[in-house]
Amino acid sequence: MAKKICTKCAKVKDLEEFGPDTRYTYKRKSWCNQCVSEYQREYTSSEKGKAARARAQRAYMQRLRDGEFVKKDSSRGNESE
Repeated sequence: MAKKICTKCAKVKDLEEFGPDTRYTYKRKSWCNQCVSEYQREYTSSEKGKAARARAQRAYMQRLRDGEFVKKDSSRGNESE
């Protein structure tokens, strides 16, 4: 079984413990799934992460109000959501 070193925790792990990413040689991310999970948990609970989520939510709500997500029903010519 192929092994890889996580660049965050520096542990040798099986390739299956790394998420897929087609940009890299082994088609796997450089951080193991556990390190990615820990980082995301810390980031989303930080002030910076909370602010980023709030900005994304405001942008989504603005696009929703602007009607950007309304689809046209091509068979009847009616708008449907």
